[in-house]
Amino acid sequence: MINLGAWHKRKLAGILTAVLALGCMGGQAGAVTLDIYGVLAAAEKHSHDLKIADIDVAISVLRKAEVRSLYFPTLTLRMDNEYVHPFAEKRQSVISIGDYVSAADSPLYQHSLSARLGYQLYHFGSSGLKYENAEREVGMARLNAEQTRITLSLAVLDQYAEGLKIEKRLAAEKKIMKRRKLCFRHYQKLRDAGRAGRNEVETAALDLSESMGRLDDLKEARQASLIRLGFYTGEVYSARAVAFSDFDEPSGAEALPDVRRLPEIQALDIQIRQKETEYAIVRKEMLPQLMLYGSYRMYGSSDTPAVSFSELESNDARVALTAEWELFSGFRDSAKADRLLKEVERLRRQKEKRIAELEREAAVIYDNFSGYRHRREKTGTHLARIQASADTLARLAEQQTADRISFLQKEIELIDQELALSLKKTDQGCAALKLKYLGH
Repeated sequence: MINLGAWHKRKLAGILTAVLALGCMGGQAGAVTLDIYGVLAAAEKHSHDLKIADIDVAISVLRKAEVRSLYFPTLTLRMDNEYVHPFAEKRQSVISIGDYVSAADSPLYQHSLSARLGYQLYHFGSSGLKYENAEREVGMARLNAEQTRITLSLAVLDQYAEGLKIEKRLAAEKKIMKRRKLCFRHYQKLRDAGRAGRNEVETAALDLSESMGRLDDLKEARQASLIRLGFYTGEVYSARAVAFSDFDEPSGAEALPDVRRLPEIQALDIQIRQKETEYAIVRKEMLPQLMLYGSYRMYGSSDTPAVSFSELESNDARVALTAEWELFSGFRDSAKADRLLKEVERLRRQKEKRIAELEREAAVIYDNFSGYRHRREKTGTHLARIQASADTLARLAEQQTADRISFLQKEIELIDQELALSLKKTDQGCAALKLKYLGH
C-alpha cells in the first residue's frame, strides 16, 4: 500500500525546489545563456548611434582645427592675365591689373604675378571666443556620446528584463498547466465515481484551456522579445536555444542619483555657454577690424601676349594697414544678437524641464527599488507561511482524489506566489542597474 502522505511530502518538496530555482533557470542542452553584462557589451559594440556619436566627436575635433586657423596669417598667390584696349588713342589712361592700377595709351597685354600675406591684427577678442566655443563643441560631442551610451544601456536593461520575466512566466505556466491537467483528470475520475458534477469538470477543463492559451501567448511574446533584444545586439536569437540569467543581487549602495550630473544636463549647460559666447562675438564683430597686408608683385606688358608673359621684369612690394568698420548692416547684427538672447532663454527653460523629467523618472525607479527592498522580509515570511500550510495539507492528505485536487491547487497557488516574488526580484535588479547608470 502506498503511503500517500509521504508521497505528498516528496511531491511538495520537489515543487518547492523547482519554484525556488525560477530566478536561476537553465536552458536546454546546448542553449546559450545570456547575461545582462554580455548583452550590454554586445549592444554597445553593435550600436549605430554610438558609432555616429564617435564620428561626431571626431568632426568636432576637426572643426576646432578649422577655427584655430584664425590665429594664423593667410598667404595668397595670384596670377592675372589681361588685355587692355583704350578707346582714346594717344591719351594716357588709368587701367587696372588685378587689384592694381597702371597707365596705358594703346592696346596691350598685361600680366602680373603676386604673393599676398594678410593677418588680422586686432579683433577685440572675437577669435579667442570662437576658439573657446569650438573647444566647448568637442566637450559637448563627448558628453552626447556618453549620454547615448547611457540611453542605450537603459533601453537594453528594459528589454532584457522583459525577456527574463517572460521566461519566468513561461516556466511557471508550464508547471501550472501540468497540474491543471492532473486536476482535470481527477475531476473526471470523481465524475465517473459520482462524486463530482458536470460543472466542476467543465470548470477544470476551462482552467486547463486558459492555461494552454496563456502558454501559447507567452511563447509568442518570448520570441518577439528576443527579436527586439536582437535589434540592439545585432544577434539572431532562437527561443529554443536561448536562456536568460537573472540579475545579480543589489550591492546595497544604491542611492537616488543627482540627475544634474548626467551628460545630457552638462551638455545643455555647454550649449547655454556657447550661445552666450556667440552673443559676445556678435557684439565684438560690430566694432572695427584692424588688418595688416603685405604683397610682392611682378608684372609686364606688351602688345603681344607671349612677350608680356615672358618679361615680368617690373616688380614692387607694398605693406598696408587697414581698418574696416561696418557702420550699418540693415539691422542684421542687432537682430542676430536678440535672437541669441532668446535662444539662451529657451535653453535654460529646456534644461529646467529636462531636470524635472529626469528627477521624476529617477524618483520612480528609486521608490520601486526601495519598496521591494523593504517588502522583501515580509514577502519571505508570507512564503514561509504558504509552505507551512502546504506541509500541513500534505500531512493531512489521505488516499482520496478530492484531497489530491486540493493539494494540486495549493501547489498552483505556491507557484504563483513564488513567481510574483521572482518577478519582483527581477524588477529590483533592473532598477538597481538603472540607478547605477543614472548616477554616472
